[in-house]
Amino acid sequence: MKRIVLSFALLISITVCASAQDLEKHKYYGLGSAREYYLYNPQDIAPGAPLVILLHGYGGDATKYRPEMLELAKKYRFALCIPQGAKDPSGKKGWNVRYPSQAGMKSNDVNFIVNLAKKLQKQYGFSKANTFLSGMSNGGDIGYVIAWQHPETFAAIASVAGLTFEWLIDENFPRGSVPFMEIHGTEDRTSEWMGDHENKGGWGSYASVPIGIAYMIAANKCKAEETIEFPLLDPEKPSRKVYLHRYYGGINDSEVLLYEVIGGNHSWHLKDIDTCEEIWKFFSKYITDENGARIYASPASQTIYADARGTIEEEPYQPAPAAASKPEVTPAPVPAPVPAPAPVQAPSARPSSYDAMADDIIEEASKYLGTPYRYAGSGPNAFDCSGFTSFIFKKFGYTLPHSSSEQGKVGKPVSQNDLRRGDIVLFNGSRVGGSVGHVGIVVDVKYDNSFTFIHSAIKGGVIISDSLEPYYSSRYKGARRILHD
Repeated sequence: MKRIVLSFALLISITVCASAQDLEKHKYYGLGSAREYYLYNPQDIAPGAPLVILLHGYGGDATKYRPEMLELAKKYRFALCIPQGAKDPSGKKGWNVRYPSQAGMKSNDVNFIVNLAKKLQKQYGFSKANTFLSGMSNGGDIGYVIAWQHPETFAAIASVAGLTFEWLIDENFPRGSVPFMEIHGTEDRTSEWMGDHENKGGWGSYASVPIGIAYMIAANKCKAEETIEFPLLDPEKPSRKVYLHRYYGGINDSEVLLYEVIGGNHSWHLKDIDTCEEIWKFFSKYITDENGARIYASPASQTIYADARGTIEEEPYQPAPAAASKPEVTPAPVPAPVPAPAPVQAPSARPSSYDAMADDIIEEASKYLGTPYRYAGSGPNAFDCSGFTSFIFKKFGYTLPHSSSEQGKVGKPVSQNDLRRGDIVLFNGSRVGGSVGHVGIVVDVKYDNSFTFIHSAIKGGVIISDSLEPYYSSRYKGARRILHD
């Protein structure tokens, strides 16, 4: 018997390894440190194919994460990217959402995920309009943050056991609309359905799931709702009841879905619903062609239907007959989730030439992190500040003088409110209020217009710093734009 069990375990191991071989390991240098990600991008995938970025949970690992999603990517012919979270001070890998255990964690994971999506779109031609985000637990948590702060980046976002933290509510309001989906168990003792205002669980204070979803409903301006009891995954086997709360009629026909798993714990709920299929079914509603027209597929006929903004007739939903033992539930006569559509070939929408060039410049600059400082150094083995910026820009056809004060005269001036990645930023030298004596390249601009920048500093050589650091905030002089659209 033991030998049979071992053989079965070996078979599972071989299957997982075979799936893992479909994912290629890559590194991304765009925000100042090497970050790993795994990509499923077969050679025969359609140009401009949809892209799904999948985020693991706290303490998770990208290498073997959710093989069900990889199988789904093969089935429906979309690209799949699984990035690796950064280590927090305790050594656990995850996404920085300000857990108390993440205090001191320097990674800006929101910007990493946003910029990784842009990089993949540019490098592989994936569709900018058809890029989606999904994650579980900690991966779902940061999905909420991105939905609030960068709703324009993804066509739709799906979270499993994700949370809306109170710091997010205190500091922000959703900046725009993005279709959103949450799957959550009512007995989840890790990410409590009713929230944790007093931070008893140690993750930080967070709102209840219904309140978190209410913010997404408001951001999408949904105007109607319905609740139905979801059909059992397998009528022959007992499973938990799942109620689908659908909020619809939002901006550009956006929807917000909440799957309430009665008695569900902290999991993907694969015994209760086909979670991965439901996520792709939701995403597929928002796939568009190059003209912004929605694309749908009828599973029965494989016919593609499309219209500009939602006047399409969806396939009618056919719920399973309710069992006699179930409580009476009267679903509204509207379409419920349909079987996942057939693969589509959606053309790509590429980023602007400015954004593409800025990404390349920052990625190139990041390769020199840790290179030592040397007065008058012009690279590649040592740099001073202006030697570093002139060295990097020269690689892309721009000639800058090897002088920080002279670099303050090239290009065009830019106010801090209009900063973009790739701009050069200027600072006083050793004396506050003096002339320009230091220069760097903007890596990222935050919601409050503060920014991070890469530069060659006397202490540390090539590093990434934050404009809010007292030394730099007191010496900021302005910015110049070298690149042009």
